[in-house]
Amino acid sequence: MDRDDVKRIREKCGLTQQDLADLACVERNTINRYEMGLRKIDGPMKIVLEIIRAVRTNNKPALAKILGRFRVKTDRQRRTKR
Repeated sequence: MDRDDVKRIREKCGLTQQDLADLACVERNTINRYEMGLRKIDGPMKIVLEIIRAVRTNNKPALAKILGRFRVKTDRQRRTKR
Protein backbone atom coordinates (compact mmCIF):
# COMPACT_ATOMS: atom_id res chain seq x y z
CA MET A 1 0.00 0.00 0.00
CA ASP A 2 1.40 3.39 -0.93
CA ARG A 3 0.52 7.05 -0.60
CA ASP A 4 -1.69 7.01 -3.70
CA ASP A 5 -3.77 4.22 -2.17
CA VAL A 6 -4.45 6.30 0.92
CA LYS A 7 -5.79 9.22 -1.09
CA ARG A 8 -7.67 7.02 -3.57
CA ILE A 9 -9.46 5.06 -0.84
CA ARG A 10 -10.21 8.23 1.12
CA GLU A 11 -11.64 10.02 -1.89
CA LYS A 12 -13.67 7.02 -3.13
CA CYS A 13 -15.32 6.90 0.27
CA GLY A 14 -16.04 10.60 0.20
CA LEU A 15 -13.90 11.26 3.27
CA THR A 16 -11.89 14.35 4.03
CA GLN A 17 -8.45 14.01 5.56
CA GLN A 18 -10.03 14.97 8.89
CA ASP A 19 -12.73 12.30 8.53
CA LEU A 20 -10.11 9.62 7.90
CA ALA A 21 -7.98 10.93 10.75
CA ASP A 22 -10.96 10.69 13.10
CA LEU A 23 -11.69 7.11 12.00
CA ALA A 24 -8.05 6.11 12.44
CA CYS A 25 -7.62 8.04 15.72
CA VAL A 26 -4.71 10.08 14.37
CA GLU A 27 -4.13 13.75 13.63
CA ARG A 28 -5.11 15.17 10.24
CA ASN A 29 -1.45 16.05 9.64
CA THR A 30 -0.62 12.34 9.84
CA ILE A 31 -3.02 11.61 6.97
CA ASN A 32 -1.53 14.49 5.02
CA ARG A 33 1.99 13.09 5.56
CA TYR A 34 0.89 9.63 4.38
CA GLU A 35 -0.57 11.13 1.22
CA MET A 36 2.52 13.24 0.56
CA GLY A 37 4.82 10.27 1.09
CA LEU A 38 6.53 11.92 4.06
CA ARG A 39 5.48 9.17 6.45
CA LYS A 40 5.52 5.40 6.01
CA ILE A 41 2.10 3.78 6.19
CA ASP A 42 2.24 1.58 9.28
CA GLY A 43 0.36 -1.61 10.10
CA PRO A 44 -2.57 -0.10 11.99
CA MET A 45 -3.23 2.44 9.25
CA LYS A 46 -3.04 -0.29 6.60
CA ILE A 47 -5.67 -2.24 8.51
CA VAL A 48 -7.97 0.80 8.79
CA LEU A 49 -7.66 1.38 5.05
CA GLU A 50 -8.26 -2.30 4.25
CA ILE A 51 -11.41 -2.27 6.38
CA ILE A 52 -12.68 0.93 4.78
CA ARG A 53 -12.01 -0.48 1.30
CA ALA A 54 -13.72 -3.81 2.13
CA VAL A 55 -16.78 -2.10 3.59
CA ARG A 56 -16.95 0.37 0.70
CA THR A 57 -16.88 -2.41 -1.90
CA ASN A 58 -19.09 -4.71 0.19
CA ASN A 59 -16.36 -7.35 0.01
CA LYS A 60 -17.53 -9.60 2.82
CA PRO A 61 -14.83 -12.29 2.40
CA ALA A 62 -12.08 -9.66 2.59
CA LEU A 63 -13.67 -8.04 5.62
CA ALA A 64 -14.03 -11.41 7.36
CA LYS A 65 -10.37 -12.17 6.67
CA ILE A 66 -9.24 -8.80 8.04
CA LEU A 67 -11.38 -9.06 11.16
CA GLY A 68 -10.43 -12.71 11.65
CA ARG A 69 -6.87 -11.60 12.33
CA PHE A 70 -8.13 -9.91 15.48
CA ARG A 71 -10.39 -12.57 16.88
CA VAL A 72 -10.59 -12.05 20.60
CA LYS A 73 -11.35 -15.04 22.78
CA THR A 74 -14.10 -14.70 25.32
CA ASP A 75 -13.48 -15.61 28.96
CA ARG A 76 -15.41 -18.82 28.41
CA GLN A 77 -13.22 -19.81 25.45
CA ARG A 78 -10.09 -19.11 27.50
CA ARG A 79 -11.30 -21.28 30.40
CA THR A 80 -12.10 -24.15 28.02
CA LYS A 81 -8.49 -24.23 26.74
CA ARG A 82 -7.05 -24.74 30.23
